[in-house]
Amino acid sequence: MAPRPLVAHRSRESFRGCCPAHVTLRLVEGLPSLRTISTYRVVLAALGAGSQRFGLRLVHWSVLGNHVHLMVEAKDRRALSRGMQ
Repeated sequence: MAPRPLVAHRSRESFRGCCPAHVTLRLVEGLPSLRTISTYRVVLAALGAGSQRFGLRLVHWSVLGNHVHLMVEAKDRRALSRGMQ
């Protein structure tokens, strides 16, 4: 299988706090699946603990084998950045 192309890390377009943002968090290749029971529990606990911090609110999520999709709302660009860290 060919290696996955790298994503260009250019500046994010202007962020409007009124609109939800779609965020994808991808694992490096070779790690175990996020869908195993023990790992899934840890992921859900982490999502719950960080669901409303730094002005960011987690609205929806989807945990897949090697990545997580998040729909988040943030009051501004800084809140989005802090919440994702």
